[in-house]
Amino acid sequence: MDYYTNYITSRDDWIFVGMYSDEGITATNTKRREGFNQMIEDALAGKIDLIITKSVSRFARNTVDSLTTVRELKEKGVEIYFEKENIWTLDAKGDALLQKTFTKDFLTHKLVVNNGEVPQYYVEGHHEGIVTADQFDQVQAEILRRKGMQK
Repeated sequence: MDYYTNYITSRDDWIFVGMYSDEGITATNTKRREGFNQMIEDALAGKIDLIITKSVSRFARNTVDSLTTVRELKEKGVEIYFEKENIWTLDAKGDALLQKTFTKDFLTHKLVVNNGEVPQYYVEGHHEGIVTADQFDQVQAEILRRKGMQK
């Protein structure tokens, strides 16, 4: 909490509104997370226009809750910055596949390749793409053509 307080207050272009946390709660949904719910309520009321969080998994443990909340906030012009993944939700953002790896053991923090053990999420418009979607599709078609696979 000290890290984020210092991080935000050190910026002249940001105003620190407050810290919202749910200490010791490992809930799999947001219903019992009072700090989280208050933060969302304040954001939707126009008191917050940027939420900074450590990671996607810290924001909401439940994927449906996370995606629903991100979309709801995005509609109101509230941006979320997920520091670990370097995701800014209002950036127009190329496509990304999330959770290609995951932490199998939280004690050792060992990352392993995700072979279906946990859900993966394909996010369109996650970041500015290196090439356009049309260029990507054309390259993929050319790769297939050169392999002799295109009909």
